[in-house]
Amino acid sequence: MRNIRLIIEYDGTNYNGWQVQKNLPTVQAAIAGTIRDCLNENVAVHGAGRTDSGVHALGQTANFFTRSKMPASTLLKALNAHLPKDIAIQKLDEVSENFHSQYSAKIKIYRYFLYIGRSRPAVNRNFCVTLRRKPDLKSMKKAAKLLLGTHDFRAFGTKTADDKNTVRTLYNITISKRGQYLVTDVKGNGFLYNMVRTIMGTLLLVGEGKIPPEDVKNILNSRNRCKAGPTAPAKGLFLQKIIY
Repeated sequence: MRNIRLIIEYDGTNYNGWQVQKNLPTVQAAIAGTIRDCLNENVAVHGAGRTDSGVHALGQTANFFTRSKMPASTLLKALNAHLPKDIAIQKLDEVSENFHSQYSAKIKIYRYFLYIGRSRPAVNRNFCVTLRRKPDLKSMKKAAKLLLGTHDFRAFGTKTADDKNTVRTLYNITISKRGQYLVTDVKGNGFLYNMVRTIMGTLLLVGEGKIPPEDVKNILNSRNRCKAGPTAPAKGLFLQKIIY
């Protein structure tokens, strides 16, 4: 058996997230179906992160096992020729049988795009969230620093079972202005369901002056989702990179 690793880019606009769901289009289902058609073999495709409906990826990682002897370069061309146009395999290689895209991951990096302007963008409308006014970046950065380190992030996760381990480590949060876009990178060892989007929703409340930066620490310690900000829209979020 060969263990094949995929680095995947996709536009999540037309998909109900990564994970297979009955009677709904998902990225995982599209890739598994294309592999089946190309190799005449049913495979289980394991993804590093289960992105939500409408979330995109520039560096999703997945792997699957196959008995096929098709060269990696040939398989890469075959998959990209048959996948939907909004999904592309950027890299394909053979890895150790011990590699698992989810369990071997050490660091995940997510990126969130905000567009600042009185009018909305047209070309990038599905890849960012529009803000009419520039938020207070100094306050947002101050609040973001309070989230760094190893903490219980239950207040920033949704649909979190009482017995679930909600401790995660955030290594870095960077917020930068690039033209009319505000780009936030969140780097951690793992994330709860909707955690990055809830962090963004909370930081935006800070940036809009609705809560002081210091309140973020109280929200974190409360372990209460109701204390945090709203879940920011999915379309601004990208799974940027997985580090092993």
